[in-house]
Formats: sequence, C-alpha cells, structure tokens
Amino acid sequence: MTAADLPELPDPVCGSMIHLFGPHGPAPKADYWANWHDCSDNFTCAPCLQMVQAEFERKAAGNTVTCPKCRREFNTFNDFVKWQQL
Repeated sequence: MTAADLPELPDPVCGSMIHLFGPHGPAPKADYWANWHDCSDNFTCAPCLQMVQAEFERKAAGNTVTCPKCRREFNTFNDFVKWQQL
C-alpha cells in the first residue's frame, strides 16, 4: 500500500501511541505515510519518524534490528521503513 491508495482524508493525524498519553497528546497532523516493511503501515509525524530512526540506529550500531511483530531482521533504517511525505 502507498499513500496514493489511501482515501482522501482532510487532516490525517500521527498514529503513534505516544500521542495517546500525557504531554504528547493530542496527536499532531501527520507528515508522512510510513510502511514498516509491509508488516504494518500508518500515518506519522516528523518527530515520531525521527525518534524511530534514532532508536533504530542506536540499536543497530553494527548489529541487526529484529521486528518484534514479524521477527525479520534489518541492517538499515531504509530497509526497515519506507515513507512518503503527505
């Protein structure tokens, strides 16, 4: 699925759960449509995508990162997630 396959939404918001609690809510307007290696896909804001990338790179540091959902291993962030700006 790509952003072109999505229905027209007036203002999609970030789907990260961090925006459901505390000082990070409500969810901001989404900046990207992210596809997590066909394991899942959702709208995301730029700060959330940057946070995931930083965490991926911290964990990778010469190792592979394993997806907790599908158990596939990834060496680079660009293989782990593809994104399209909205």
